[in-house]
Amino acid sequence: MTEERDTNSMDPYYKLLLGKVKCKSCGKNMTKCSARSNNKIYVYLRCSSYVRKRCTSHMISYKLLIKELKAEIKSFIIKEENIGVLQRIYDYYFNNLLENSLSQEYKKIDEEVSKIKKRLFCLNIDLVRKAITETGYYHNRKLLMEGIKKLELQKRLLEINSIKEYAEDRKNLIRNFIKDYEREEGLFIFMLENIVHKVEIAENNIMKKERYIYITYKDFEIKSSLKKG
Repeated sequence: MTEERDTNSMDPYYKLLLGKVKCKSCGKNMTKCSARSNNKIYVYLRCSSYVRKRCTSHMISYKLLIKELKAEIKSFIIKEENIGVLQRIYDYYFNNLLENSLSQEYKKIDEEVSKIKKRLFCLNIDLVRKAITETGYYHNRKLLMEGIKKLELQKRLLEINSIKEYAEDRKNLIRNFIKDYEREEGLFIFMLENIVHKVEIAENNIMKKERYIYITYKDFEIKSSLKKG
């Protein structure tokens, strides 16, 4: 039909779009279909209601859809008038990056806290069994509790320093954010997974095979006109 793909190609996008691509006319999901010819697979999307003749096909090339999504989202985020939107999207993006980057450090700290708590538990048992004096118990308990407080403070400082670095270089980070999108190094996938709420396919003229794509994320909508060959 419209897209040619090698039979062994991997698809990094479809799972992220699953359930998000809708028919504009009836609201049903657009489903992924394929046809084989000359050892090639042609991939397209069509309205799930089309099988029961409850809607027209709204058929669109899967490859064309991805291409258009990339172009339209890029066009949207690099517009100067959308800088406020871009900042909010980047903040969301940054928060996810921050959470991921800090998670490993947090995990190490949490493991140390867990070890100290186990030692506190054993210390309590030693006191009950009179294997340690009360003076020794309270002395060791104080040291262990101070250790937990230091680790919790270390955890908080990690977050504060990361946010401070981000705030000091926010403009440059946003520029890099746009460059990353232009190089398509994972940012488009991030947008599909976290920012895009819904993609609707509309038919304007069945005979001319015109399609409109409506991309909705957060409070914004992008409209794109397609003419399929």
